[in-house]
Amino acid sequence: MERRERIGLWVAVGVLAVWLLVLTVMTVGEFKAVNALLKERAAGSDGLKLDTSDDDMAADGALPEVDIRDIQINADGLAITVTVRYAGAGDLLYEPPQVVSDAGDVYPITPDSLEEARYAFLDLATRGQVTAELVFTGEVRDEEDLRLVFNPHQNLDDAFVSPRVEIALR
Repeated sequence: MERRERIGLWVAVGVLAVWLLVLTVMTVGEFKAVNALLKERAAGSDGLKLDTSDDDMAADGALPEVDIRDIQINADGLAITVTVRYAGAGDLLYEPPQVVSDAGDVYPITPDSLEEARYAFLDLATRGQVTAELVFTGEVRDEEDLRLVFNPHQNLDDAFVSPRVEIALR
């Protein structure tokens, strides 16, 4: 009887493992289908566009519009006042924004500034526009060409959840 119980237990474990594998494959397929539908919906097209470029998305209004209002550079870093207009569902602050130089230097946002920006960006959902000050740390050199990058580690496939937006500062 003990041997039959072990066999039954291994059969149950095997069935459970196969069931989990099938559910995992189904879930991955569902996520791909949802992403495809989101891309189609955001592009506003009748057909499915999987190879949408950033220019096409910006023209369709799928990407946020970011205007630089003011830049202040001091010994501790820099403060950038931005106005963002966006009616999409994506989160510009999914990842902390960064200021990046052409030389590869990265200036991270301060935790307090990120927290204040998150609260301010809640107005995007109700008003579609927000103005916020973002403070970045690090010693900025005058000759550097800088870019403000929202969601710096995201790619085009993530654009509807967490759009990557780069703005030249100087």
